[in-house]
Amino acid sequence: MSVNDLGQLRTTRYDPRPALRGLLTALVDLVFALWARVGALAGVVLLAGYFAALIGLDIIRPVENWDTLAYIASAARDNFTTDADLHAWVYATAREAVSPEAFAALTQADAWRLRQFTDADAFVSMLGMYDVKWLYVQLIGVLAPVTGWWQAGIAINIAAALLMTNAVVLWLSANRKLHYAPLVAALLVVAGAEAFVMNSIPDFLAIALTTAGVLALDRGRGAAGATLLVLAVLTRPDSVAGVGVLLAAAWFFRDRMLPALGVAFAVSVAAYLFVQGQSHHPGWWPHLWFSTYKMQDSMAGFHPDFSAGVYLTAFAWNAARSVVENTWIGLYVLVLGAWAVMHARGNVLPPRRTMLLAALMAAIVAKFAIFPLHDARTYLPLLLPAMLLMLASLTVHSPKRDRR
Repeated sequence: MSVNDLGQLRTTRYDPRPALRGLLTALVDLVFALWARVGALAGVVLLAGYFAALIGLDIIRPVENWDTLAYIASAARDNFTTDADLHAWVYATAREAVSPEAFAALTQADAWRLRQFTDADAFVSMLGMYDVKWLYVQLIGVLAPVTGWWQAGIAINIAAALLMTNAVVLWLSANRKLHYAPLVAALLVVAGAEAFVMNSIPDFLAIALTTAGVLALDRGRGAAGATLLVLAVLTRPDSVAGVGVLLAAAWFFRDRMLPALGVAFAVSVAAYLFVQGQSHHPGWWPHLWFSTYKMQDSMAGFHPDFSAGVYLTAFAWNAARSVVENTWIGLYVLVLGAWAVMHARGNVLPPRRTMLLAALMAAIVAKFAIFPLHDARTYLPLLLPAMLLMLASLTVHSPKRDRR
């Protein structure tokens, strides 16, 4: 065989790449066609399945959080005449509910937990920072006879998951974006929502209530949105800051939701004062000191004078921890960046969505300034609905369309 014959053989050798590219293109087209047909239903199933899977994991392999002890003790406090009896009962309840390894972690993982386990007065002195989550504590007391004390938090999270799923589905449906439901689940994963869904703490309930409230406002449901925001304040009193900023934004943008938000803010302030009066909360500064600067073995008689140095140290330290240990600052910047890019390209958001998004982003800054805690649970109730509003605005909104 000559050299020319070999060269001709090489040029006529079969190349499978065009056929493979064609096959892959056909498969992608098929997937997109199927998603266009059943994507809405599949998205809803996926979103509901995300929460169901997390709740199921929490039931099968629960995450034991020390805070659960404090919330249970706050809910049962009126049933005991002495702090020692309350303390003994709470730890006995925990011993029966969790594995020996988990109980050891709850009681001896560090010097602080050991002090709470061995000193009833120190333990009870902490409860004021927990019973201020009034609605969550009340729900534990109501559900415990049915679910058991340790499992009441799981039941509350199930209710919160149902509320969140229902609110997001209704909102996506109203915006004709049910096929975005998988992206919502992805946002929840990126935001670390599983840490709250799988913990018996009030933060997931606060996230669900605030998110549902904001999405209701975006749909023009003023009464429903206001009610949900007030319930969020009863769950986490610091949520009153978000309601206040929403009211200011509604006034600034002359939104017709101003009356509803005015009522919501007035009721929220009343709820905040009610909760403070009903609780044993030590006050803003001792709580800030404990949570952001230095934990105390006992809060009994702990009333330090305000110190600008302590505040600035706590602010700087928690700002650094927010970047290193959490994702919320990164997500915050992404939302701002996406908003700036959309605006620069002429994709103007509807007026109400602009108002809501501006209020949510401003409220996050205000909350960090008032109480500079690094933990995402403080900001996710505001950041998650902001991310959802931005997600729904990914398609082009003409300035003349979709105005409310």
